Order: sequence, then C-alpha cells, then structure tokens
Amino acid sequence: MSHEYAALLKAHRDIPVLSTGINNTVTQDSTFPTKEHPSLLTHTGKTVNTPLNSTLSARHIKVPTNPKDPHYADRVTLASIRKNALTLSFRGHRDGKVPRIEWDQYYLHLLPLVLEHPKLMLAESKQMTDTLRKIYKAASDFIGDASLSAEQQVALKTRSLCIPLLAENPWIPPDDEENTIFTIVLEDRGLDAVPDDGSDERTKFDNIVVQYKRTMAYLREILNHTFLRAVYQTSSRQAKLEYEEVQRNFINDHSNDDPDDEPVKFTALNIIEYIQEECICSNDKAVQSITNAMSKMVRHNGQTLLDWLQSFVPLVNKYLKATAQQELDDDEAQALWKAHFANQITLAEKSTMLIFQSQHLTNNEVRQLQLLTEGEFNERTLQKLVTKLSSTFEHYKPDKAIMQYLNQARKTTWS
Repeated sequence: MSHEYAALLKAHRDIPVLSTGINNTVTQDSTFPTKEHPSLLTHTGKTVNTPLNSTLSARHIKVPTNPKDPHYADRVTLASIRKNALTLSFRGHRDGKVPRIEWDQYYLHLLPLVLEHPKLMLAESKQMTDTLRKIYKAASDFIGDASLSAEQQVALKTRSLCIPLLAENPWIPPDDEENTIFTIVLEDRGLDAVPDDGSDERTKFDNIVVQYKRTMAYLREILNHTFLRAVYQTSSRQAKLEYEEVQRNFINDHSNDDPDDEPVKFTALNIIEYIQEECICSNDKAVQSITNAMSKMVRHNGQTLLDWLQSFVPLVNKYLKATAQQELDDDEAQALWKAHFANQITLAEKSTMLIFQSQHLTNNEVRQLQLLTEGEFNERTLQKLVTKLSSTFEHYKPDKAIMQYLNQARKTTWS
C-alpha cells in the first residue's frame, strides 16, 4: 500500500481528476509552476546545475560556521555567492510598488538565464534534435567581459543564445512567425523561393516548416514554465501570493471556454503584465534613493583615490538610466556626486596631483582639473592622473578637513 501512496503523491498533480475533481473549480492548492518542467528532467528524474538552477539554489545555501565542516575554508566565498544570488530578486507587489528601473534590471538579468536553461537541460538529457540545435544557434557572437559592461554582456547574452525569433518572442509567437519560419527554412534548404505545390521539394519544405512550428511551440511551453518558476522563486512572499491569485483568476475566467476551441494559455506574459501594471511605479523613488545613497558615501580607510573615484560609476550609471539621460551636465554632476567626491580627497593627495600633473597631462587636461577642489573636473582626465600616481599617494586616512566635512554633512544632509 505504501507504494501506491507514493505513486499517488507523485502523480496527482498531473491527473486533473485527482488534482481538482470534476466540479470545474480551482482548489486552494496552487498549480503555479514551482518545480522543473518534466520535459527537462534527466532519465533519472534529476535536474542539472544550469546557471539558472545554480542561481536559484545559491539563494538558500547555509554558510558553514563549524570549523569541522569540509567547506568551512570557503565560507567567505560561499557567503559572497549567496549575497550575489539574492541580488536577483524582485521586491515589488501590489501594495509595495518599486521603481520601474528595478524591474527592468531584474528582467534583463533573468531572461538570458531562462533562455539558456532548456538548451543545457535538453543537451544533458540527449534530447537536442537538429531543429532545436538550429533554433539555439547564436544570432551573434558573445564578445565577453573584456569589451562590455556587465549589463551589456547580459543583453548580448540573450541575443547570442538563439535565433532572434525566439530571443525576441520567448513567450508567445509573433504575428509574422510563419513568414519568419519560411525564411529560415529557405536558408536551410538553400532555396530562393518556396517550391511549387505538389513537388517533392515542397513536401520536404513543408515538413521542415512543421518541425520548426512544433519545436517553437514546445520550447515556448518550457520557457514559459521556466520563467514562471524562476520569477516565483525570486520574488517576495507577498508577490508569490499575488502571482497565484493571477493564475487562479485566469483559470476561473476560462473555465467555461468551448472545449473544441484552441485553449487560451497562461504564459509568462500574464505575470509580466501584472507586474508592470500593479507592482511598479515611476523612477522618481529610485532617483531619490540613488541621490541619497551617493550623498552618504564615505571613503573608508585605505581606499585608494582611484577606487574612490570608480565607486561612483555604478550609481551614476543607475541614475542616468532612472532619469533616461545619456550623460549629466556639469552643474548636475557637481551637485549629485563630484563635490561630495572632491571633499574626501586629502590635502596631501591634492598637493601630489598639483606637483606631478604637468608630467602626465597636457595643458588642456591640466585646465580640466583646475577646479577639482570645488567639484568641477573631467572624470576621465582625473582617472588618468590618479592611475599614473597610484603608487605615489600615501595610504589614505581622512585628514582634519575631511572629518570636518563629514561631520557637517551628517548634521545637514544625512539626518
């Protein structure tokens, strides 16, 4: 009897009568995808450590605290891995909206993980057909981290994983999908035009078109499931409840659809649209948060001048995105971060730069740093100079002027 119980517990969700009964209503048990898609499991029923699965599992690792633990020596690295994995989180929900920039950044990083996941899983389980391999043929080469910023790498990763038809339309087919598939098959067959009706070549052509259509439908089923699983596991507890509500409402709304019609599918778009309509707000909140974060940045003991300068780059870039700007004008840059940055340069460092700048900079570049102490400077020119002088500067420790500035800043702007 124990064997029967185990079989029922394993299979009941895949048998409509056992999971919902026949009264055509949705039970309180959620059917929201939270586990691996069955088609992606290996023949042993196990999953694979793809980048997506590794990221999801890293969120829950326990950092060793016992010196006898075999991974105790790796505790700092493991803590960093867990911390980084948790940055891929969406905190928004209906009563706690977050700025659009947070959703955009989250989606940008999640999408390539989701797109790549089936490719690796299907390859591991020996299910990669010729058509699947062609769909997962890179549309462009992946350049790598030596040439691109982190976010540029992520954006290019999406395009480098598969053909544009899938990369640009992972959840539902576009209106012109059939025409696009025709073009793909023509290239596959080395043809200039669709073969004549009734010919053997047309039969082969049509068969390949059907293979592409079916494979695209199969992949989208998996991708939708994978995205829903990933967004569920990386969202707040309240958001999870709301996702389940969206799905229950969808099922109830379509419970009386004509069974002879093509069923309307619940896809990632249902959740994406819900998030965009109910869980995000304008970037005004983000702009204020970024501004506050920069105003409270403090240069720590031993931090080099170059590191101090570069520490502002991520926040400035985030500010530019939140305000939809390409660059800051001089006055805005000075008020936002440059004055605050300059006020934490020691007198000794300023003297060193003044003494040696003519050896490393052109006359025009020297003029670009004349008002450095007032927070007016060309950051690239300054970066060039502090890089040249990196071994010349003394170990950083805030001097009297910096301490006075920080104490005054705490009283006026940090409270």
